[in-house]
This record gives sequence, structure tokens and C-alpha cells, in this order.
Amino acid sequence: MTATTAPTRTGWQLPRLRGLPWVTWRQHRFALAGTVVVLGGFGILMLISGLAMHSDYASLGLNSCGNLSDPACGTPLGIFQQNYQNWAQQLPQFLTFVPGLL
Repeated sequence: MTATTAPTRTGWQLPRLRGLPWVTWRQHRFALAGTVVVLGGFGILMLISGLAMHSDYASLGLNSCGNLSDPACGTPLGIFQQNYQNWAQQLPQFLTFVPGLL
């Protein structure tokens, strides 16, 4: 008599969920995906804004100012604040709604 054997997998595999963990995963996977999308989008927005701010900070010469209260740095600092002050004021108000979005 001969017996056939099923092919066996070698290497690392994801653990199989069974029972209550499987039910919990099935019920909450869309909420988890939504959370990842919201936080990922916010992270990309912050990255783009931060890179733009860093570039403007360097191009205005504020990185070479030792003391930002120095009168020589007043004009570039005023330009930088004019460009990004609205963003800095609106960000905390937006962050109050993030828990509700999640």
C-alpha cells in the first residue's frame, strides 16, 4: 500500500487566528484600516509641511542666525512667521478632532 503525502510548507508563516481572536479581527479590520489611512494621511501631510518649513528656514538664512531676537534676523523671521503662523495656529484645533475621526 502507498500513501500520498501533502506538500509541506517550509519557512515562516503567519499565525492562524482561531476562535475569538478571529471574530475580533473580522469585526474590527475596517476600523483598523480607517485608522491607518487617517494617521498615514496626517503623517504625510506633516512630512510635506515640515520639509517645506525646513527648506524656507534654511533659504531665509535663519539657520545661520545665532539669536533669533537679533535685529538682523528680524526681517527673515517675520517672513517665516507670516508664511507659517496660520498653519501653527490651526494645527492644535485640527488635532482636537483626530480622536473623533478615529
